[in-house]
Amino acid sequence: MGVAAEAESFGLLLGELALGMFEFIVDPRNVRPNHEYEVGEIRGASPETIVVKWLNELLYLHESKELVFNRFSVERVDALAVSGKAWGEGVDPQKHAPIGGVKSATYHGLSAQENEGLWRATVYFDV
Repeated sequence: MGVAAEAESFGLLLGELALGMFEFIVDPRNVRPNHEYEVGEIRGASPETIVVKWLNELLYLHESKELVFNRFSVERVDALAVSGKAWGEGVDPQKHAPIGGVKSATYHGLSAQENEGLWRATVYFDV
């Protein structure tokens, strides 16, 4: 499974990719974004590395803290690092019927690049 997205900035692109990933986990329309969670600094040598690390950090929060998200904001972006927030709530099995599972974002077929003011990315997941 994979997600392709495009956005006007790298920060918005990361949010779109995260939303696409969580659509494989749970229906985001059933998630209330009533709690804010910090996504600590993600560092990488390239946009592709940051994409994978960002998505895997969100998966870590999902698994370790039993959270689901449907809103994302990248608040700091520089050439080698990003940080941001995710909004969501704790998993409620009656409300958040699982659609599938995502183990991790991968580097297989990964692309993330800016061209003429538009960021585009494709990322695939282990399921």
